[in-house]
Amino acid sequence: MTFSSTVDDESFTKEVKPVEHTINRPIELNKHENSYIFAKRNAFWIANPQMLYIFGALPKSNFYLLGQTLLLLISISALFFTNFYAVFTYTETVVGLGDISGQTWVDRFSALITVFIIFRANKHLKNNLKQKPIKGYQLTMLSNSMMKALVNQLKLLLLIFIISAAYGLLKYQETSQMFSEIRDGSFADNLGVLCYLIGLIITYRAFRFCKKELV
Repeated sequence: MTFSSTVDDESFTKEVKPVEHTINRPIELNKHENSYIFAKRNAFWIANPQMLYIFGALPKSNFYLLGQTLLLLISISALFFTNFYAVFTYTETVVGLGDISGQTWVDRFSALITVFIIFRANKHLKNNLKQKPIKGYQLTMLSNSMMKALVNQLKLLLLIFIISAAYGLLKYQETSQMFSEIRDGSFADNLGVLCYLIGLIITYRAFRFCKKELV
């Protein structure tokens, strides 16, 4: 007795597809893109911690660090004058009492918070540089962050100056009273508190790149 069976080879075999290995090739840049990146890497940043963080992986030259040191001294002096000297030394003359301190607890509190923000930013920089040391990164990041905070605070004061001048002229029609609303009264006190809060936000955001880990 003979048994015959038909075997379909295709039903018992699976088609094996070849595995394609993709190789991620580096992006080739043209000469204009190369020159742009080279210029950004070697640019002397003054108040731009974001770009310094992006292109700050390369060690800096001694001449570059000298310029950043001068920038740091300038920013520290200006920040000290605007946030500390004026706060703790400003006095007002009151009839019958003489010269008294013109500061409130909000003034001193904002100054202390500013010191805390700078201290924490410096501590974050030290911790990041322990894992990936880069020559001059801490100095340049601190100087740029301080200058960024200072520039934005000056922009805020200029904006308040323009708005108050325009409002005073429209309301009083006299140049001698155009700043009366922001100098005296409850509105001036509330505006001062608001300015200090915005100033703290500006300082915090200026130093936020000091906390980012180096890649």
